[in-house]
Amino acid sequence: NSGGPLFNTRGEVIGINSAKYADTSVEGMCFAIPISRAIPILNELMTREILAEEDKGFLGIGAKDVTQDIASFYGWPIGAYITKVYEGSPAELSNIYVGDIVTGVNNVKITTASDLVSAVSSYRYGTTIELTVQRILNGKYEEIKINATLAKKADVEAAAEAAEQKKNLMEENPDNSDKSKRPR
Repeated sequence: NSGGPLFNTRGEVIGINSAKYADTSVEGMCFAIPISRAIPILNELMTREILAEEDKGFLGIGAKDVTQDIASFYGWPIGAYITKVYEGSPAELSNIYVGDIVTGVNNVKITTASDLVSAVSSYRYGTTIELTVQRILNGKYEEIKINATLAKKADVEAAAEAAEQKKNLMEENPDNSDKSKRPR
């Protein structure tokens, strides 16, 4: 059955069936996720708190998928490629940079940008999480661990908007930049 446990001859669960192939030439062939990969996900799901939208943690990044094709072509790891870091966000404060690739959150594997958003938003703002990040160091991707304390999405977005408005004002009126600090 797709979706059920896969047992060994001793009755131990060794995998979780995830897909079934059926054809007229075979009765059915199932594919399973190894239990070693499923346990961290199951543990995280069992301890996950159900949060209201306003209580969900926010990292303050934009990300895109690093698919198998992209990974093979560029020699990158599979994960969530950081395309944007909001000013003043937990990501910026934790030294996460555009070009980093997130491959894990609290020891749960991340393979897509939606995995990253889902993992981060499953924690309450104020929670410190550990990110597994692949970063180019000395010309090649190396794994580093980064701790980030999540914020409220509304707070990060408001701070980023205020910073953008200030930046735009400074560009429009460079002579009006902080006159209070100028000698009179």
